[in-house]
Amino acid sequence: PFLAILLFETPSGRLDWGWLLKLSLLITVIFIQGTFHLVVWCLIFLGLLVLFDRQRRKHAFWAALFALLFSLFRILPAALNSGTLSVEFLTGFATSGDFLRGMLEVVQPSLDYTLPGNLVTHHIGWWEFDFFIGWAGFAFIAVFGVWMWAREGKILPSWVRGLYLPMIALFILSMGKLYQPIFMLNIPLLTAERVTSRFWTLPLVFLIFLAAIGLQKYLDRSRLGRLGLMVYLSGTLVLVTDLQRHGRALPDGRRQ
Repeated sequence: PFLAILLFETPSGRLDWGWLLKLSLLITVIFIQGTFHLVVWCLIFLGLLVLFDRQRRKHAFWAALFALLFSLFRILPAALNSGTLSVEFLTGFATSGDFLRGMLEVVQPSLDYTLPGNLVTHHIGWWEFDFFIGWAGFAFIAVFGVWMWAREGKILPSWVRGLYLPMIALFILSMGKLYQPIFMLNIPLLTAERVTSRFWTLPLVFLIFLAAIGLQKYLDRSRLGRLGLMVYLSGTLVLVTDLQRHGRALPDGRRQ
């Protein structure tokens, strides 16, 4: 969430060294905390901003560079042994249907989830594709995180417009084996990502943020009638109920 906040507040114009320090230290702290893959996703997202977002390009480049420099004490020891590792690329979402199922359907976690054309299914559990938010959550994101902003057209704020292409790029890379050519280049850090459905994590977080902001913008300029209030409360109740049900969907039936 702090990554989203900082990217929403990216300065324009000259480099803001205070902002750069906060973002690069945030990524370093995530690394120290132990969430290695999340650090890689953050760096990939910053790299996509360098490619697609002219406004954030300079700040994203320097933030990624400083984050790498601050994290060298964790990266270099592992890099010395990286040549001894033997890993193979697995997959992302096998199909668009798997993507939608992971978003909309409560599925009991399984160690033996079958993926079409994948010979190492026993290495992948359903949790790698499980981004469940239910129909209410999906509608919330679609309406207030996408449609609400898209209808703004030419007056869409630049801080929002610049995020969508990197989000779309990460979504595309999360499908099937589209990331495999990058994986095979053996670029340090990037070659660690062999289950690319996880890439959808960051776009989903950003869409939740944008949907919350979009909903507030709607409430600020529109009055909810009785029908609107009923829809609002019903959707919230359905979302909470769905998430509670999903939270109990563990193999042994117990909460952890």
